[in-house]
Amino acid sequence: MEKGSYKSASEIYLALAQDGVAAYDEGAYDSDGGLGDFVSGCVEEFKECMKMIPDRSYKDKLLEKLENLRKTSAGFSYTYNKNKIIGLPGHNFS
Repeated sequence: MEKGSYKSASEIYLALAQDGVAAYDEGAYDSDGGLGDFVSGCVEEFKECMKMIPDRSYKDKLLEKLENLRKTSAGFSYTYNKNKIIGLPGHNFS
């Protein structure tokens, strides 16, 4: 994948995760866990793309959106290591 493609892909995965969480928070039926699995997969792919982006300020902006999503979700949670995604040692956020 080309370097610019990682930025585009990270934005797409984040948007999909945001929409999935919004659906979950609005009461989407998810008894089989499919929606949760989908959102978790989007977050994982987002994290992988972010590792390939060298622009620290860009990564910080997108990670702020991910953190806001985590804080505002009524029922969906996930763990990630912000510093690992941006290339620094650090702690998990959950």
